[in-house]
Amino acid sequence: MMSFGSAKVHNSAGVLGSNVSATARSKLPAWEVDNGGTQTTQSLRGKLQRRSSRLVSLLRPKSACDAMSHNTRMLEWSAPVRSATLDLDLKVTLSAGQMKSRVASAYGQDTIPRCAIHVWVEGGPFSSKLAEVRGSVCPKNTKSALHVHWISRAKSAPGIDGDDWRFMELASQRNRSRPFTVAQALLGVLACIAEAFGMSNVELGAEDQGSCRLIQYYKDLGFQSTAAHTMFGELSMDAPLGRIVSLAPASWLQALPLTGWNAWGWLWGGSQRPDLNCILGLMGAPEKWEWNIAWPTGCQVELRAVGSSHDATPKVTVSAHLRSFRAELVYCRAVVRLTQSSARVIWLSRSGSKPADEAVRGRLLDGTAKAASDRKPTLAMALLGAVASLARWFGTSTLELTPVDDGSGKLPQYLCNFGFRPLSEAQGGESLRGGCKDLAALCPQAWRTSLPPDSQLSMLTKLYEGHP
Repeated sequence: MMSFGSAKVHNSAGVLGSNVSATARSKLPAWEVDNGGTQTTQSLRGKLQRRSSRLVSLLRPKSACDAMSHNTRMLEWSAPVRSATLDLDLKVTLSAGQMKSRVASAYGQDTIPRCAIHVWVEGGPFSSKLAEVRGSVCPKNTKSALHVHWISRAKSAPGIDGDDWRFMELASQRNRSRPFTVAQALLGVLACIAEAFGMSNVELGAEDQGSCRLIQYYKDLGFQSTAAHTMFGELSMDAPLGRIVSLAPASWLQALPLTGWNAWGWLWGGSQRPDLNCILGLMGAPEKWEWNIAWPTGCQVELRAVGSSHDATPKVTVSAHLRSFRAELVYCRAVVRLTQSSARVIWLSRSGSKPADEAVRGRLLDGTAKAASDRKPTLAMALLGAVASLARWFGTSTLELTPVDDGSGKLPQYLCNFGFRPLSEAQGGESLRGGCKDLAALCPQAWRTSLPPDSQLSMLTKLYEGHP
């Protein structure tokens, strides 16, 4: 609605000041404006409305809701919980929708799924809303992060004296320097819901006004700044998801139907989800990493990760090459099984079932020959460590392989020195299994800096869960 006297344009997005309407009037012919526009004909009113509406659509900022399609599904939960002194109603609303993405169009998709999460508590004699948090999850980048949009609480609870209602601990148990509050508990619940989507990180923008108190508040909760300076009044911060989940009281989490809930299955609904390569493309996941190494001189390590588009079980093939300018020296290939959070090494030596090149066989990272009692990794084991490190990008926890031994038993024993353990007959007979975290430690730190951080794609372990 437009008020010509005050020259303000009202719409669903808010109010734009008089400069918008003044701009609209300045584009009109002089004969159409009478007394500065205070007296207008019906025709002029219509033109002003149309032109101002166009300006509003161009100038107003687009929110996340603007990008969501109208085809939104809702899921609501409610459960009785308690703070230190007050019985509360815990409310959760999840909104499943689709977000428009220009990147998606390059992969034959118009939109990508997005879940908006709203968690709040009501209490007191008037069932007032006392605190709330809002966040969202979306496979739009490789962060696997819950984005927190809003955290707030009421200054007072109508009908309740004092402020003990906003704490999770009694006054006698409370740490006055940093008390545990209902708002923090809600943030933990929000993080726990995001964990069901496979998220591994929590990110937010701290709108500090210069006192740094809000920034310190988030640091005390486990957040760290990810930028050197504020941008548009916000400082970007993030925290490990597990640290924030620990803020949620166990009794609150047990009251919600999270056990066995297939989060991504619900979010996708009946729509056909894109194949794995499309999802990796939407997230902007790189396919290749390469860097030079100190020894052998002039050699390079190259890793690739390629998703399997046609298998019923989503997989990622990770291949690693150590090459000189003339030939391949060592090669390792593994398959990451996303829904099982595990990887299996298919081959470690050279392509074509060839042994490692004589120039590097049995050599340590500095080129010296490996002694029989030496526990330091050879170049081949370091390459295996790089594969394990990249597998952890997908949230992989274990790595398996079947050693091809000459019958002496030396190779399995050698591999067990680096963290592998034999599987039982029921588990796989002659195969060995090791923890991905321990095996990733074989990757030299100089190599590790060229690879992506752990668990950034952990959401993929849940993305295809329970879906053919």
